[in-house]
Amino acid sequence: MKAVAPVGTSVSFRNVSLVAKEALPASIGKDAVYRFVDNLLVGPSRYDLERQVDVRAGYFGGEQSAWRDVYDVLGSASDTRPVCIWGVESWASRLALAFVCAHRRKHSLASDIKVVDLPSQGLIRGVCCSVPINASSEGSSRMLASKEVEDGAAFWRMYVSEDPRTILGASTSWKLFPQRKNFVSFVRAHFPRGSPGNSQLSELDVSLLSATANASVRVVDILTASSLSSRRARQWAHCTGDLTLARRLADWSEYPIGDPALSIDRDETSPLLWSRYRLTARGRSLLGGLSDLREAPPCVLGGTRAYDVERPFFVSVD
Repeated sequence: MKAVAPVGTSVSFRNVSLVAKEALPASIGKDAVYRFVDNLLVGPSRYDLERQVDVRAGYFGGEQSAWRDVYDVLGSASDTRPVCIWGVESWASRLALAFVCAHRRKHSLASDIKVVDLPSQGLIRGVCCSVPINASSEGSSRMLASKEVEDGAAFWRMYVSEDPRTILGASTSWKLFPQRKNFVSFVRAHFPRGSPGNSQLSELDVSLLSATANASVRVVDILTASSLSSRRARQWAHCTGDLTLARRLADWSEYPIGDPALSIDRDETSPLLWSRYRLTARGRSLLGGLSDLREAPPCVLGGTRAYDVERPFFVSVD
């Protein structure tokens, strides 16, 4: 198993989720532990490993070979060894586990998967893999039953479906996935509300644009303010990271094309985090409703694409 991110080193990907070295018990053997550093709550995902590498490299940038190394941490198709997944009971960690389940089932690999849940203070959103399974472990640990592996693979297939109704309307739940109803709400919040001809921005976009309505603000200003829109933005950033929030603000500084919703006072030293944004007259108009989905920048999550003119999808207005 190849890896470029042994515990204790840093990785330069923009959506990196790191595991603190001190969070891992000394008993597991650090030379056999690797960090999986991709946060699957952000950007596009696909069921197949090869396509997953392609879409992640295309969306976030970087050399494809480097992304291949990231995903080799979760095991190549020829690797039949048992694997231990160290993480926390979080959506991002469980999505990584679901990907492992799907990959191993697709290639008829041994489904020996051990899960170890560590205290959440030690991990942000990443997971670790240990090969081979170390019998000595701390925290809550157990081997997954075959049915749990099947359910994990099924959950991953739902997550990467192009049809949002697949994940939003799934009648079955993966018992290992925490707060499933809240996760469905998280997914819903990415999509425009209403119906064709009578649509509104997504909950997330309303929160972000509203947070820029009264002043020229940076990402840190939004995350530390006490307004309702800022509290909702913090909830999103807690799951996806502040750079994802910053990237969405940058998107709105370019949309609608020619008359963007946000003006930007760009900081050249750290454009994403330190640039300042202010709601424009066009942005205020969009808070009142959309006349065309092309007015909003696309938002990609799993297999879905919000504000997609070719595959329009709307959620109900609460």
